[in-house]
Amino acid sequence: MAGTDIERFSDPEIVIRNPLSPERDARALWLSGFAVNTRSAYSRDIDDWGDYLAAHHLDWTEATPPHVADWIAGLREVGGLSETTLNRKLAAVSSFYRWCIEHGANATNPAAAIRRGRVHLDPTTRLGLSRDEARAVHVASKRYGTRSEAFLALLTVCGFRVSEVLDANVDSYKWVRGSRVLSVIGKGNKPRTVPVPPTVAALLDR
Repeated sequence: MAGTDIERFSDPEIVIRNPLSPERDARALWLSGFAVNTRSAYSRDIDDWGDYLAAHHLDWTEATPPHVADWIAGLREVGGLSETTLNRKLAAVSSFYRWCIEHGANATNPAAAIRRGRVHLDPTTRLGLSRDEARAVHVASKRYGTRSEAFLALLTVCGFRVSEVLDANVDSYKWVRGSRVLSVIGKGNKPRTVPVPPTVAALLDR
């Protein structure tokens, strides 16, 4: 890819050469501010953007809004990606350039002015388990021990995400004002604390 000239941030400790490359400090530092799943998705998105720039012999600092619009239009024409995914790719590129601007590595954000596609959510695709399905899952989990039963209870009763439960530790489970709660890092790397009902707490306390 083009962009072999060294760019130096206002922070003297950070030196980058083609910051879109996976091994570069700028990219790693930018990604470090996101939760694991977001970090993984944004990394792929930046790879896609870097491939577009390489195919068009563009340095990352030379990209303009029309280039970003053309990139997204090309992805949309190929098909297979939802508007939600395309919007995330735009958000990733815009976030990266904004981060670079804040650290003195670039002057403009070519993705900032690109309008996001409209997403039409189908509520039927976001339905959770029915009461009978949830009950069946709980019955099945008992065959695998208390740990599995407690894990499923945190998901289905308390509404935690799988990643939130996996990242929680003993210190995350505590008493607050006479009630059991579990503190986790949720979507967007935001902390949240959720009450744990007595039936679920009994499983966790075993």
